Amino acid sequence: MRKIVAFAFCIFFFTSCLSTGEVSDTKTVDEASISAEELEAFRVTPYTEEEQMPLISLFTLEGMPYNIETLAGKYVLVNFWATWCPYCRQEKLSMQRLYNEYANGQFTILAVSVGEQADTVTQYMDENGFDLPLASDPNNELKSIYAPRIPASYLVDPEGFIIARINGNKEWDSEQALRVIRSLAPGAFRLSGE
Repeated sequence: MRKIVAFAFCIFFFTSCLSTGEVSDTKTVDEASISAEELEAFRVTPYTEEEQMPLISLFTLEGMPYNIETLAGKYVLVNFWATWCPYCRQEKLSMQRLYNEYANGQFTILAVSVGEQADTVTQYMDENGFDLPLASDPNNELKSIYAPRIPASYLVDPEGFIIARINGNKEWDSEQALRVIRSLAPGAFRLSGE
């Protein structure tokens, strides 16, 4: 009899939690909030003022103006890096995994090479099997403003406004990184049309 009462209580408790939304397992990761301490530990600086990332000043590795229309309507992780930077090298593998897993809908990555020759960047990407979308900041125009120290990354919303700056190299496909991105940009990892 005691087992039946305990079972009935569990069913009652579970259904009442569902109706009030208090069962934590029903909460999706996209809806999960993240504390200010966690953001600080991940070295995130949220932007409180509206500021657009001037990606229009970027170039392709072939020296043509970068077509920012390819980024329209997507959350973009803009990563400033260089082949000579050991910390940048460390994070590229996890960045490629993040791109492979999630860049099929509302999210993409733009790896911005700073101050390097196109053939150096191309050779590095080919040798390591990376196929991230690339742009070039050959004269360090954006680097001087947004990334005095690299690697530095920015999360940009679908309208081109900066959501946050993320300093230093990261393990981009780690659970912590995914939680940070999902918290700052709910819906970034959804497929188009969802």
